[in-house]
Amino acid sequence: MSAPVSAPAKAKGLAVSRREFIGIGLAAGTGLVVGFYLPHGFATGKDAFAPNAYLRIAPDGKITVMVARSEIGQGVRTALPMILAEELEADWKQIEIE
Repeated sequence: MSAPVSAPAKAKGLAVSRREFIGIGLAAGTGLVVGFYLPHGFATGKDAFAPNAYLRIAPDGKITVMVARSEIGQGVRTALPMILAEELEADWKQIEIE
């Protein structure tokens, strides 16, 4: 006679039921939604808004663009401010290049 075959052993690790998995997923999703909904640090508006390393928008509406290249005919000082003013719907006089 051969020995009876037992049911496969559970894999080592976390044994999470479907109910627990759904609860964990809902908690994580709620945390993400609340995290994106809350204002970031309750900003006071005194600091300039800098969405990336090349653009800074001051509270008074002045827009500064940081350009790593010098003007050698590629339009850094003329075309770039015009494009930026068009896209941001801002006054061209409020844009400066650094």
